This record gives sequence, C-alpha cells and structure tokens, in this order.
Amino acid sequence: MSSGRAVAGIDIGGDLKGNHLVILRGTQIVCNLRKEAPEHMLEKCLQFEVAVVGIDAPCRWRIGEAGRQAEKALARHRIFSFATPTRELAMASKSGFYGWMFNGERVYDAFAPHFPLFKNGGEIGGPAVL
Repeated sequence: MSSGRAVAGIDIGGDLKGNHLVILRGTQIVCNLRKEAPEHMLEKCLQFEVAVVGIDAPCRWRIGEAGRQAEKALARHRIFSFATPTRELAMASKSGFYGWMFNGERVYDAFAPHFPLFKNGGEIGGPAVL
C-alpha cells in the first residue's frame, strides 16, 4: 500500500546522535534522513506533503512546580515517563543530559509555522505535529 497521505516520525537525539527523520507513504519509506538540521527535515516534510509529524520529544517545557498533565495521567496508571523539567532547570543542568530536549525544541520551533501542535484530541484537520 503506497498510496495515500504521507506521515513522518522524528527521533530526537543529543548533539552526537542527532535527529533522524523517516517519512512513510503507506508501508513505503519515501525518505530517511540522519543528522539533518530541523529546517532540512521540514523541507522534506513539505516536499512529500506530510500530513502528520510525530516528534519524539516533549512539545513544551514544564511550567511551574507541578508536573505536566500527561505525565501525571500516565503515573496514575503506573506507566513511567520522563518528567519534563522547566526550561530554566534544564539550562542550569551541568550534565548535558537535556541537550536532546533542546534539540527537540528547535525541531518544534522550525515546524511550528507549517505544522501546528495537535491539541484537541479530535480529528486532525490539517498538517500537525504531535
């Protein structure tokens, strides 16, 4: 099945691993990029008329002390997920661990003008990231 709309997934990594993009149309891989800049990945998604892009990184930083709603909901079901920090806490970290999250932020920022964040939980009416 190679017809229909294309979908994409982006695996976010730190500076060494980089980000990886795969675009699928049905079961066919039509594009596979490794260690590309967010802007180049966006160009490919536009070229292949991608409908939805799944980005493997938090879409927003935590605000305040309380955890994010989705993370709390998962915890209630005993599903472990990484607790997203505030941007300030991530910037203050000396370990370098949050580099992948800053890379994710850059990807979301590059895609935002063309692929808005899917928020409503209903049908997707146009291009979106999730």
